Amino acid sequence: MNAYRSRAAQDGGFLVGMVVGLLIGLAVALGVALYVTKAPNPFVNKVPARTPSQDAAETEKNRNWDPNSALAGKNPAPGSSASGVVSGGDPVAPAVVVHPSESINVSNAVSDR
Repeated sequence: MNAYRSRAAQDGGFLVGMVVGLLIGLAVALGVALYVTKAPNPFVNKVPARTPSQDAAETEKNRNWDPNSALAGKNPAPGSSASGVVSGGDPVAPAVVVHPSESINVSNAVSDR
């Protein structure tokens, strides 16, 4: 009879544990949500807005700015810049494009030798 009572006392342990766990989880989530909403917001814009004249002045200052100018060294090559943009000089010939139907079969070209 003693074994029967201990078995009956343990019935429903899973269900009770599940409900208690859910309640504890909800309480923790509620606490975190309240803490986050009451905390000061770090994303508030504390810097005053820029005026259009400040934006225009910065745009003019950065118009000819080369971010790679430090890479050129003290004596850069004439007619070139560190950014790779070459001004002046002869134009480069366009690449030749071969249509796939006009291509050479490599295996035949090698075996002909």
